[in-house]
Amino acid sequence: VARPPIAAPHARMTNAESKGRNKRWRVTAQETSFLEAVFMRTRKPSRATIDHLAKSLNVRPRQVQVWFQNRRQRWRKEFSTAPTSPDGAGTDGDNVQPESLDAIMRQFIDAPSRRDDGADAG
Repeated sequence: VARPPIAAPHARMTNAESKGRNKRWRVTAQETSFLEAVFMRTRKPSRATIDHLAKSLNVRPRQVQVWFQNRRQRWRKEFSTAPTSPDGAGTDGDNVQPESLDAIMRQFIDAPSRRDDGADAG
């Protein structure tokens, strides 16, 4: 009994493609630094903050929401036994204003890359 040939792996549709999803968001180092800075201010951003971040990063709000969910999980895993910082940094409530998000983002966009700083000294 002859069997039909199996399609090459690259010829098959992935699960994401078959469900009509977009390509995976590859977070750049600059975006990661920006999101980490926001995470240090609030571990659980409000809907408005998520929307503002998504618009600033040119991604869907759901992608930002998932990034924060994953980051909170990693934080719990790494620091579950560490005490909370006394200054209240990284609280679960959202106390970040859109203006401060813009200021944080400008730091990462306008600042030269860290690698360039060491290359000029000498």
